[in-house]
Amino acid sequence: MIEGLWTAVFSSGPIAGAGVIYLTDGEAVGGDSQYFYIGSYTFDPQLHALRARLQVTAFVKGAVTVFGAPIPSFTLELIGTVTGNSATAAGSVVGIPSVKMQLQLVKRSNRIMTEAEFKTTVKRTEDETSVTYDVRPFEEFQQEGIAWYLGSLIFKLSLSALNISKAVVLLVDTRFVSTPQLDGFVEKLKAKGLPIEVRCLPLPDAKG
Repeated sequence: MIEGLWTAVFSSGPIAGAGVIYLTDGEAVGGDSQYFYIGSYTFDPQLHALRARLQVTAFVKGAVTVFGAPIPSFTLELIGTVTGNSATAAGSVVGIPSVKMQLQLVKRSNRIMTEAEFKTTVKRTEDETSVTYDVRPFEEFQQEGIAWYLGSLIFKLSLSALNISKAVVLLVDTRFVSTPQLDGFVEKLKAKGLPIEVRCLPLPDAKG
């Protein structure tokens, strides 16, 4: 099964980088410390062949690609082979076929968050100024819940379909571990005018 969370180490000549990508239902969402990725993929299980097309967009000022150039946005096409929980792929920039990269991917989790699971598990409250999503009921899978929600917002943003007028507060506890990619999603949404905050609350003291 190809669906799940993958880490990626990529290189172009002597320059290297790393990021994460989440594959589910033909959609690909991910990012690294400077760029976020949104796109689609196909997988042929008989040939073990993976193909993906990603829109790669910078969310920090002065972001520099693994190609060594400060490109704010580009489209990347990937062709690769999957063997168990690892994959190799070659990527090229659409319109600039001479600009290429190599990728090594490792699958880290089979956990796949769905919209239905998110909506039935999260606790949502709303007042005049904000909408609060309590993600703590996901327990050890709070990171997956946050990743799904932020990914859905970024996807809507890419379609110019993001229509949220209130601030968003995401409640987590100390079992949640953020990543540069998730932090980057939050900063991207803030830059587009959506006040959003991940607020960590401590776990209750079992002895108390």
